[in-house]
Amino acid sequence: MKHCIFANILIVLLISIANNQSFSAYLEFLQSEATEVTDSNQNEEYKINKNGNCIKLEKEVVKLINKERKRYNKEHNTSLKQLKLKTKLKKSARLRSKEMFDNDYFSHTRPDGSLWDTVFDEEDINITNKRKWAENIQRGYTYYMPTPQIIFDKFKASAPHYKNMLGDFDYVGVGFYCQKQDGYYVWFVTQHFLTYMPKNSNGVVNIPNVQEQKTITVYVTPHGRKYHSSLTCAGKNAENITISKAKEQGYTPCEKCVD
Repeated sequence: MKHCIFANILIVLLISIANNQSFSAYLEFLQSEATEVTDSNQNEEYKINKNGNCIKLEKEVVKLINKERKRYNKEHNTSLKQLKLKTKLKKSARLRSKEMFDNDYFSHTRPDGSLWDTVFDEEDINITNKRKWAENIQRGYTYYMPTPQIIFDKFKASAPHYKNMLGDFDYVGVGFYCQKQDGYYVWFVTQHFLTYMPKNSNGVVNIPNVQEQKTITVYVTPHGRKYHSSLTCAGKNAENITISKAKEQGYTPCEKCVD
């Protein structure tokens, strides 16, 4: 059966090439037509909505991450916190998954060449006062809709991704984006992890101690005198360094983006 499907896909591709049809045009058609994608034989409980997301899959990946953190605590006598699901991180993760799909690439750098974490500066996300953050990305081209367990296991099998899933973070967001093409599921999934700078009882960000300042990242520009928690506020020529280094070089906190 699979051999027949593969032969049919090959025929479609050859016809498309003969007719000089562009992949981008075909992709736009698929995106406009796709509303709900399911496989009649496999993983029917995981369905893609009209936006290309699968809410149930995203939530269950988060559950698997927390389940693993709990298992790791028990086995290694550690105290990893259970990660809280944050809507803004879900939005940023979905945006990253979709932009990789739309631009047919796979990278922690965004299509415009900026670093992946500039997604936090998008207008409807606007995450500032970050202390520590990380991104995991994964893509697939499968005959069946992936399950949360498949996605989790692939992340776990990669040492850097697994390290992030067990990292010292407070919040998580998972964004899954998928479309079906020629009988196959083309999908991207992004995990975003985040810890904010601590605040005191009045809601004001506490100044990190000397040791913490060696790990917290901020943004500076060659000719500026302020350090920023927002890359958008810092500007296009900004580079990231630790707060401790920024202070050593004479930078002071930006009144707009650093509380």
